[in-house]
Amino acid sequence: MKHWIYPGDPIVIPAPPTVVPPSVGNAPASMTTIEEEEEAPKVAQAPAPPAPPKPTPLADKEDLYCSGYIDADYRQPEMRIAGTDEEKICQGQGDVVYVNRGSRDGVSVGSEYDVIRPISLVQDPETDKPMGTLVDRRGRIRVIAVQAGSATAEVSFSCVDIGKGDRLVPEWDPDVPAGSPVRPMDRYGTNPSGNAQGYVVAAPFNILAMGLGNVIQVSLGANAGLRPGDRISIYRPNEAGPDYARKLLGTGFVVTVRPASSAVKITESAREVYVGDRVEIQ
Repeated sequence: MKHWIYPGDPIVIPAPPTVVPPSVGNAPASMTTIEEEEEAPKVAQAPAPPAPPKPTPLADKEDLYCSGYIDADYRQPEMRIAGTDEEKICQGQGDVVYVNRGSRDGVSVGSEYDVIRPISLVQDPETDKPMGTLVDRRGRIRVIAVQAGSATAEVSFSCVDIGKGDRLVPEWDPDVPAGSPVRPMDRYGTNPSGNAQGYVVAAPFNILAMGLGNVIQVSLGANAGLRPGDRISIYRPNEAGPDYARKLLGTGFVVTVRPASSAVKITESAREVYVGDRVEIQ
């Protein structure tokens, strides 16, 4: 049927058709949803490596000051403690002593000197050749007054008793060695390392039996490749014979090194250590 349109007739514009997008489940395999386009692929991140352990001091200043040393060419210093303020044999921290050198020898107020005492000659147990003189470091003094030919000093630190006649040398201020924690010793399962071996040749202050915390002198030094911080095994051959496991007595760290000897602080101890026991570089 035809209809004529006249001026003034109303005109109705139909709304645009509604388009319903297909559901995700019905989408063709080749189509990708908006969420899938925006989601970045996940890449597995490798875990960060653990931070290496920080080096820690292997000893303290007292260990180094009081360790002593073996001097292969010991010569008696002329500077010495000539007298004491208190009439007693043994002097310690805070006591006042008199020194046989003064301002004309370069001594001034505030100067510090280490107190040493030669103890005995040390021989290598393997070769019987002399290694040198065992010297104890006994403490330190600080000058509090000075005259032309003498000085007055106070004992500022003592490892052991100090007395008239002890010798004086310029102060020694070493660096404390540092290292990383190590695995505890396996007393019955540690095999020989195959590295250089030597002997315990001396102990500080005439100690007979040594253990945890003591500092011993060994017949290995820089000539054997030792450096401060190196680890040492201390052992004793098995009396049952060479086919039996050696007896591990303890371990220690090198704190000071000289050409043919070293001071070693015992840091692990299973039994007493004596002069004549064996040592090996780990």
